[in-house]
Amino acid sequence: MEVVKYLAHLHAYLSLLKIKEKWQKEFVTIEEMWGQSVAEEFGSAMTEQIMELDEDIVEPFKKIGNLFIKPDFVKWMKEKCENDYGVPEILTHGDLWNNNLLWYNNNPNRLAAFIDWQLATIGNPMTDISRLMLATVETDLRKKIEKEGKILELYLNELNKKLVEQGMEKVKYGIEEVSFGRVMEIPFFERGTPENDPEFKEKMECIKTRAKSSINDALKILEIEAPEWLNKDEEKNVKNN
Repeated sequence: MEVVKYLAHLHAYLSLLKIKEKWQKEFVTIEEMWGQSVAEEFGSAMTEQIMELDEDIVEPFKKIGNLFIKPDFVKWMKEKCENDYGVPEILTHGDLWNNNLLWYNNNPNRLAAFIDWQLATIGNPMTDISRLMLATVETDLRKKIEKEGKILELYLNELNKKLVEQGMEKVKYGIEEVSFGRVMEIPFFERGTPENDPEFKEKMECIKTRAKSSINDALKILEIEAPEWLNKDEEKNVKNN
């Protein structure tokens, strides 16, 4: 909760016109940073990792895995967030999880800094929240928190509070609109645990559970918000077969 609070404060600060002009000049979107060839390489690597997991993870992933490296889909999703839901892009950290958070020694519940900004890009404000929740919170607890809407409610309350303090208007979007950004929950499924680790089996089960949950959650959002894109991909797969 503390991290989400300070992330909202950071987003409010980044919304100041003079600050916004700076990061818009110095940073690019993830598509521009990677380029299509790198995006496709990443997509292939991620697919290989997921294909090694259980069948009940592989099947739903087949429906959506290719979408996230398609420039036209990424462009559509960006425009839908901005034009339909009124959620503007912001400077995102890109790799927000436990190891990139610093806490004060004398107050371990107080956040000191977000570190390691090498993957920072311009993107949807929900990207970092989704990444943080998936990487640090067990699936059952994450679903409970998301269902109650506490995280997004806290984010919006803190964002609006800081915006007003800065002499700016509150955002016009609410929880429902900002929730669409959760489709960005398709995470990097790291296999950073060596097989000789005594906890390898337990850690792999955790990865499987989180992978399955995030893929299914993203699929549910797209089935409601973007069924035409899912149908396009299914039609293409049928033709290829």
